[in-house]
Amino acid sequence: MKIGIDVRCLASGKRTGVEEYTIRLLEELFSMDQENSYILFFNAYRGEMIDLSWATNYPNVSLCHRKIPNKLLNLSLWYLRWPKIDQILGDIDLLFMPNVNFCAVSKKTKVVMTLHDLSFERYKQTFSWKHRFWHYFINPKRLCQRADHIITVSDATRSDLAETYAIIDPSHVSMIHNGVQDIDSTLSDDTVFAIKKQLCLPQKYILYFGTVEPRKNIATVIHAYEALRKKNTTHNSELQLVIAGNDGWRGSEVMKVITASLYATDIIITGAVTEEEKNVIFNNANIFLYPSYYEGFGFPPLEAATSGVPVITSHTSSLPELVGPHAIMIDPLRSDEVVTVLRSLLQDDVLYKYIATSAKINTHNFIWAKTAQETQHAFSKVVAQKPAQ
Repeated sequence: MKIGIDVRCLASGKRTGVEEYTIRLLEELFSMDQENSYILFFNAYRGEMIDLSWATNYPNVSLCHRKIPNKLLNLSLWYLRWPKIDQILGDIDLLFMPNVNFCAVSKKTKVVMTLHDLSFERYKQTFSWKHRFWHYFINPKRLCQRADHIITVSDATRSDLAETYAIIDPSHVSMIHNGVQDIDSTLSDDTVFAIKKQLCLPQKYILYFGTVEPRKNIATVIHAYEALRKKNTTHNSELQLVIAGNDGWRGSEVMKVITASLYATDIIITGAVTEEEKNVIFNNANIFLYPSYYEGFGFPPLEAATSGVPVITSHTSSLPELVGPHAIMIDPLRSDEVVTVLRSLLQDDVLYKYIATSAKINTHNFIWAKTAQETQHAFSKVVAQKPAQ
């Protein structure tokens, strides 16, 4: 098979969930598959090129780079349904879209698309108007109808898809869990010391890691931390809070909550971090707190678990499916419940060790090689299907 892959989702250069999924999956797919050929489609105007050398190092992978202004390309794809991406790539058997995007494809070419979540449908109020318009014009529902097969990254997203876009044939949908990359614990002492100093990491801290945006419920993290500190026991008097990750829409509102806090000087904001810094942040945390309202697939709780850090997270969307009894589940709307759980973990060594150990074992179920194998199987199955009459 000759498979085209639309990697325009990597254009931002950030390493959020979609980018993590795309890069990890493709690395595994290219390594294990020596039979099929892959051609990556990327568009960047005026040399705004991301580093795809990791992909083109594989002998069966090539890159198709077009230099069309993105706004012009998107307008043409949306309004004119042209140019056809499969025609740009040549005679391909299948186009794989790792995320929703503006797209036009010939009827003869099979399409497989990954749907990470439907937050843009279920929680529209947590998106800026710019992002709402972006999703409106992309029209994910139409993309799902055009796709010959849809991959969802969790059962929760598959259920959301069935409920929200009821006309989608369930037989055209596969659930394939993402993998999770182990947090590196082999960094040298000098490297760890330098990173801790640079980021001002405290000796003992609760960690939130993820995009700072409304859907992640950062305000509850801060309010729960404040309530915990007000108890002023020996278990929490030196405990600080670290909030790490990319600044998202309305991130400035989180800063206002922090500034107004009585414990503002004990709340560390790292902003975006490198992979090396991320490893140090996770490995030195005492508790990972992630009360997100909605996740199609929550990478951070699983990443924390690979470090042996006990996880507290929401009992909503995909999170119970991923961590189950291996984390402590809370109602994200109740900061008092979060405080109770935090106190229990800090005071009960047996519970702390059990959750940390159990969570780490659970992450062994999320392997990128398995994700790649199941994705390749989906490709082969779709290409083998006869065209609709």
